[in-house]
Amino acid sequence: MPMNRSKYPKDWDDFSHRIRFDRAKQQCECTGECGLHDGRDLFFPEAKRCEERNGFPAKWAQGTVVLTVAHLCHETMCVNEQHVKGLCNRCHLRYDVDLHMLHALESKGQGDSLEARAARARQAEQSRKIRESCGPCELRPMRVERKT
Repeated sequence: MPMNRSKYPKDWDDFSHRIRFDRAKQQCECTGECGLHDGRDLFFPEAKRCEERNGFPAKWAQGTVVLTVAHLCHETMCVNEQHVKGLCNRCHLRYDVDLHMLHALESKGQGDSLEARAARARQAEQSRKIRESCGPCELRPMRVERKT
């Protein structure tokens, strides 16, 4: 599903490029946020960085890797570089699994179900931990979409 650009800062393309290419060097920056490569594996007892690289065939999934920028704080307007990571499409989807589940439940009219409330609580806890360790979000103005 394509991103809704109206929910991101107006300089998102530059910010995203800087994270993915300059900082991450086109390699996934996940070190366990997605629940994998977090050091709980018998063969890799320490957290390690995901090996997936932008544009290459995926090692652990099918298809080509696409490096994306994930808001660990779940606030799409945030440009605090400590709140974002360049993640491969697999790690990003796994990190945001509660958000995706919540959207699916809401689209089925089950946005107030016990399952949806649990997903919201887990997502809020992720956000709280990021803000606690990295400071508050830095918000930038949204892009203004012109209607023609």
